[in-house]
Amino acid sequence: MISVAMIVQFLMVAALLGAAAVLGYVLAARRVQEDSGTQIVMVSGEMMRLRRRLADAERRADSAEAALSRERRRHRARAV
Repeated sequence: MISVAMIVQFLMVAALLGAAAVLGYVLAARRVQEDSGTQIVMVSGEMMRLRRRLADAERRADSAEAALSRERRRHRARAV
């Protein structure tokens, strides 16, 4: 038959497992918050780098377009 000592032992094990679960949850939640902060910094840095690359590409495209326009004007001037 089940004795009182076995019931007490079972309740102690259940309480310890519950405490371990709560502690694991708290530690995991803290780690997720820290990791998300790190990820936000990394993503914002990546976005800044991509914006710089986009701006550089737009400047190169504008420069190439201006050079093409100059070349066309020069050819038209020669043709006339």
